[in-house]
Amino acid sequence: MSRKTNSHQKLGFTVPENYFTTSKAKILDAIQNEKRTPTPVLRIKPWVLQLAAIFVIALATTWFLRQSNDELNNFDTLLLDSLVIEDDDFADWYEVNYVLNDID
Repeated sequence: MSRKTNSHQKLGFTVPENYFTTSKAKILDAIQNEKRTPTPVLRIKPWVLQLAAIFVIALATTWFLRQSNDELNNFDTLLLDSLVIEDDDFADWYEVNYVLNDID
C-alpha cells in the first residue's frame, strides 16, 4: 500500500475533495444550459414529390400496357394459327405450340 502512495505522490496525481459529488452537478448544468440548434434536414418540396409520383405511375402504366399487348399478340397469333390446323392434329399442335412454350 505504501508503494502506491509513494508512486502516487511522485507522479503528482491527486483527486480534489468532493470531485465526484460536484462533477455530476457541473456536467448536468453544462448540458442543460447548452443551446440546442436544430439539425438541418433535407426538405423536399411537395410539388417535387407529386411530379415523381406521376412519373412512376406513367412508367408503370407503360410497362403494364406493353406486357398486356405482348400477351394479346401471342394469343391472337395462336388463335389464327389454330384455325388452319385440322381437328385431328389440333391436340398435338396445341401441346407443342402453347403448352410447351408456356413452360419456358
